[in-house]
Amino acid sequence: MIEEAAVLPKPASKIPVLLGGGTGARTMARIAERADGWLSLGSGSVETETANWERIRDLTTKAGRDADRMDHIVCANVVFTDHAGSGKRSPFVGTFEQVVEDIQTFAEAGADEIVVDLNLQDWFTDTRQMLDKALEIRALVPADGD
Repeated sequence: MIEEAAVLPKPASKIPVLLGGGTGARTMARIAERADGWLSLGSGSVETETANWERIRDLTTKAGRDADRMDHIVCANVVFTDHAGSGKRSPFVGTFEQVVEDIQTFAEAGADEIVVDLNLQDWFTDTRQMLDKALEIRALVPADGD
């Protein structure tokens, strides 16, 4: 136990608690009953992710909470490839154009926020290169209100 500790400055507003960890029944119930939102990995199809989000929202309402106050944040663990894959491909894994399309698809499906994680790219030689790629994506997939 820490005694006489101070944390300053105090947050200006409530810090949201987001939970992830899968889509099992217990996990979804925990998110619905306790969290301010769901941090999904966007690893399934957009249809699967949307269905899981709707299930969490339904469970939230059944738990007596306001589902409209919940956020769905998708963590896009991006892996760029040189060529378009054939057959079924995981979201956020593919050519630059495919990844941008995946981000746009999840945004249009109602994700409140998409965290674009470019750290899996071993060919970035410096932070500026990564930032430039992020800005390129941002220009192609504008946020709401832009």
